[in-house]
Amino acid sequence: MSVRSWLPSVGVLALSLGLAACQTTGGMKSDPANTFAQITTEEAFIDAVVGKQLFYKADKANSIVIAEDRTWAGNWNGKAISGEWEFKVGYFCRTMVDAEKDCQKFELSKSQDTVKVTRNNGRGKSFIYTYE
Repeated sequence: MSVRSWLPSVGVLALSLGLAACQTTGGMKSDPANTFAQITTEEAFIDAVVGKQLFYKADKANSIVIAEDRTWAGNWNGKAISGEWEFKVGYFCRTMVDAEKDCQKFELSKSQDTVKVTRNNGRGKSFIYTYE
């Protein structure tokens, strides 16, 4: 068998695998090798996160609630925090007093009980929120 006879088949297979790996459905960008899928639409973000109390770490001392009215509030290290938010080009962008605006990538776990958040447009530090 010559290289020319099987080369087109390899190209079709590579294209198929590439498309499957980047599949986006229902506002979620899925990575088959990962346990999290990025929330890519505002509708999916509202369905998955808005109105739920998000807890940072198991002690549940630090938490926030993101409200549908475009505000968010919570307690962090014993202090009340709050601000406003918008969903912009696949990222949750929040403002708060005395802090710069930060756009964060939110990824929902397949079990839908945790959210992985990556700061700085998905290029910064990551952390996990749990919710009930």
